[in-house]
Amino acid sequence: SLVQEKVQQAIQLLGDCGLDCWVTFVRESEINGDPMLAYVLGANVTWPSAFIICRNGHTCAVVGEGDRHTVLDAGVYQQVIGYVRDFRESLAAVLAGLAPRVIGLNYSRGSEIADGLTHGMFLTLHDMLESAGLADRIVPAERLIASLRGRKSDAELLSDRPIFNTIATI
Repeated sequence: SLVQEKVQQAIQLLGDCGLDCWVTFVRESEINGDPMLAYVLGANVTWPSAFIICRNGHTCAVVGEGDRHTVLDAGVYQQVIGYVRDFRESLAAVLAGLAPRVIGLNYSRGSEIADGLTHGMFLTLHDMLESAGLADRIVPAERLIASLRGRKSDAELLSDRPIFNTIATI
């Protein structure tokens, strides 16, 4: 699938971009979606959700229990962790276990394509990472995102629709 191809490309690009992992953090994505959600899931989620792609090939999603089946159906994430009350504990445990030195997030001062993380979501994630001792490891994922969007997958080359329109039709 298109998402599987893009996730594999991201894994290959992470090292070149100096990132140990890439975290796409979203909520109510139908209302306020991240431009990269079409690449990492290809569907919308309601609950706060983190999609983590690691340089070593590990993929993990921390999602609300109500969105868990959507993520499982995508067949992209090796580990799908559902939560009921609060994502913070689950996400902090996953990231602590991964122990990344550099965490790429979807924010950018100069590129709207790489700036999908709202300010409120950034602050929420930053606070959680700070309490886990990881806040000083976050950097913009702008270089990774530019590379990922520029490198067309087989599915993108065969499709007559640009990927950024696919999420709206799901």
